[in-house]
Amino acid sequence: MADVKERAKEGIDTAAERAKQAADQGARSAKHGIDQAGNLVSGAAETARNVASSMANAAGQATETVKDWASSAGEGIKQAAGTVRDTAATAYDRTTEAAGHAGEELTTLVRRYPIASLMVGVGVGFLLGQMMRGRS
Repeated sequence: MADVKERAKEGIDTAAERAKQAADQGARSAKHGIDQAGNLVSGAAETARNVASSMANAAGQATETVKDWASSAGEGIKQAAGTVRDTAATAYDRTTEAAGHAGEELTTLVRRYPIASLMVGVGVGFLLGQMMRGRS
C-alpha cells in the first residue's frame, strides 16, 4: 500500500517538476523576446534621430520583428501549456492506475482474510460513530 502511495506521489512530483520546467521555459522565451524587442526599439530610435528618411522603414521593420518575436513567445507558451497538459494527464493516468492497483490489493487482502477484514470494518465503523457522536 505504501508502495502505491509512493508511486502516486512520485508521479505527481514528476508532473509538478515537468510543469515547472515548462513554465520556466515559457517565461525564458517570453523574456528573451521582450529583451530583443527592447534592443530593437532602442536601435530604431537612434536610427530615426540620425537618418530621418529611414524612420518609416525602420519602424516597419521593428513592427514586423516585434510581431515575429511575440509570435515566437506565444508559440513557446503554447508549447509549455501543451507540456503541462500532457504531464498532468500522465500524472492523472498514473494515479488512476495506482488507485486501481490499490483497490485490487485490498480486494485480495479481504478475500484472503475475510474475518479479520470484517473485524477491522466493524472497528473503523465504531470509531467513526464515536467521532460523529462527539461532534454533535
